[in-house]
Amino acid sequence: MTKLFALFFLILSLVGCNAEMVKQFVKAPTIEDIQLKSFSPKDNRISFNVDLHNPNPYAIPVTGLSGSIELNSIYIGKLQASSDKNLAPNATQTITVPLTLDYDAFVKAAKSVMFTMDAHYKLTGHFQTSIAQVPFVKEGELSAKDIISALF
Repeated sequence: MTKLFALFFLILSLVGCNAEMVKQFVKAPTIEDIQLKSFSPKDNRISFNVDLHNPNPYAIPVTGLSGSIELNSIYIGKLQASSDKNLAPNATQTITVPLTLDYDAFVKAAKSVMFTMDAHYKLTGHFQTSIAQVPFVKEGELSAKDIISALF
């Protein structure tokens, strides 16, 4: 019986070591670009096309993405998406990400865009791969024209 427990703990420790070793050899996917895709004030939804790059020489399953987004330092909503996509090896793929919009905050942010003609976004969160949760922070500029035209 003692030998059985010892064997069980040996196998358990080897599996744990292998999982850590795997994480060392897997490069985290990165967000290359974000583009506004659609806006529906009726549904309080906004969609972005997110270009994810897989720097590994093998495919990686992405099972989900969650986080929040700010526009001109104003929180405008949260994103939550599940996925059954595999990121192709050494490639960039576009995933459409829906965002639940805080409409009042979005209007406030859009007013700041019209006033400053600056549409700075900050997307923070994580995406879930078969290996682990990968945190991300992506900042950049959206077209002020796209933001303003989405309102009208």
